[in-house]
Amino acid sequence: MAKWGLSYANLTIIYKHAILLIITHAAEAWHRSIAKRAKHKLQQIQRSYLIFLTKTYKSVLNDALQAIAGIMPIDQAIGLYKDTRAIARGQQML
Repeated sequence: MAKWGLSYANLTIIYKHAILLIITHAAEAWHRSIAKRAKHKLQQIQRSYLIFLTKTYKSVLNDALQAIAGIMPIDQAIGLYKDTRAIARGQQML
C-alpha cells in the first residue's frame, strides 16, 4: 500500500460514516424497486472510492477491491442497513 495522502484508517472512517450513510439514506423505501442501472451506478460510486481508499490500479477487479479494503459489496451493505433500521424500529425484516 502506498504511504501518501490520508491514512487508510481515516479514509475508511470517511467511507463508513459519510459516503455509506449518503448512499443508504432512505434505503428502506427504494431498495426493493431499484433499477439495474441505478444499482450499477451505486457500484461505480463504491468502486471509485475503493480505488482511492486502497490506492490500487483501476484494472483491479471490484471483488478484489472489496476484499482488500475489507468492505462488503454495496448491495449487501444497503440490505444490512435496511434490516438494521427495521429491527431498531421494531418492524419485521422482509
